[in-house]
Amino acid sequence: MQNANISGDSLVKILPFEAEFHLAPLTHISPDAIKEAATLARTKYKDQADLKHNTALNYISRRLGFQAGFAGFQQGYPQLVAFMEKHGLKKRADLIRPNSHMEFVKLIPRNLSDRLFSLGDKLPNRVFTGYNVDWFEINNRHFCQNIWEGHQELKSFTLPYNTVMAEVDCADQGKLGSGDLVLEAAVAACQPIIMAFTNLLGDVLFSSNDKESDNFTLVPGLYRPETCSPEHFHEEEKRCRDVAKIFRAWMEKQQEGWVQVIRFNKCLIFMVGQEGEYDFVFPGMRDELFNHNPHAPYLKNGDVPKSNDSYHFKRKVYFEYTGWLEDDEHRSEITYYAMGGEPKQHPGSEALLKKHLELKGAYKPLCETALPSEGFIPVLIGGRLMHVSNLITMEQFNDFMRINSHYAEYSREMGDVDPWESANNASDQTQPAIV
Repeated sequence: MQNANISGDSLVKILPFEAEFHLAPLTHISPDAIKEAATLARTKYKDQADLKHNTALNYISRRLGFQAGFAGFQQGYPQLVAFMEKHGLKKRADLIRPNSHMEFVKLIPRNLSDRLFSLGDKLPNRVFTGYNVDWFEINNRHFCQNIWEGHQELKSFTLPYNTVMAEVDCADQGKLGSGDLVLEAAVAACQPIIMAFTNLLGDVLFSSNDKESDNFTLVPGLYRPETCSPEHFHEEEKRCRDVAKIFRAWMEKQQEGWVQVIRFNKCLIFMVGQEGEYDFVFPGMRDELFNHNPHAPYLKNGDVPKSNDSYHFKRKVYFEYTGWLEDDEHRSEITYYAMGGEPKQHPGSEALLKKHLELKGAYKPLCETALPSEGFIPVLIGGRLMHVSNLITMEQFNDFMRINSHYAEYSREMGDVDPWESANNASDQTQPAIV
């Protein structure tokens, strides 16, 4: 599989093939877009196995909810066009990812897809993604005039909800509209805490009816190690909830930032902006290409070992995992700290997720054994028996490179590294090769 970088295009949704490791990049939902994605899946982003064009067309169409394959999609396309016209879907846009480097809300399209399809038929009417909100200007106004500076609780980037709303009411009574600025300043002052709960684990960012309230589910990304007392952790959660209520009150006053959520079929959900911009999600979508070769361009894809645990896990999660990833990542953190884990010994998110999915039975670790081979030496490493070859001599390496001239042509020279020819021309050719 080639590793062209299309993930920089914010409009691209990646549809992976489960049986084989083909990738179909989609930018629109139309016959031409599906044909183009099918062509790319069987050419530029193909796996080693060949893929027929009709097979790719049918697979993509079924993943979008058209059970009769591409023929079914073509038959149902007029209904899709009518649906888009009815709801004012005019211009394709990225309504999920932030459009500013100073955003307060930072959503990942794949996470929103997982979350929406985990809800079944109980979709929210709207999702606050922050689309078209000028976060920079909000930060700029706060920097120029921080009316909450000096408040005793602001040292932890939190403010009491009741205090803030009382100040908002006073400001509204004194000068029409100024209460909005007081509320905005409170939001800007609490930005670091806001980014801890503007996830999709709870429903802080969801709106399901016209009458809003502060009765929402809050799931902050906070985890309690054993060194933190339950009382202290409860107090932290309470402060976080106060900030969430402040942010929610500010959100409900905004015209920008919200996108409407509408379902076309069981596998296709659209988001709609105020000016007819639209985005879409489908089950199992990915945001970027899977990297089969982290060593490119120095190694060919076929030369990269595929049997290591990390690669095997990443591939399984990318191509075969069908759950709600953000929730599983969150639960893996909870499990780690509940079992006595400490921040300074944190093994990394991937290791925790791997262990969590193993415990759930959603992932089976790679376990392959091989008989000893001639010339390989058994070595016990980390409790696992490995078989390691002797070092390759300069003579062997030079012979290999002469026989495989195409490999030398493909290889790329890294900066500040001696060429392999001069590095391996010692008089004693039985020395280990330098590569």
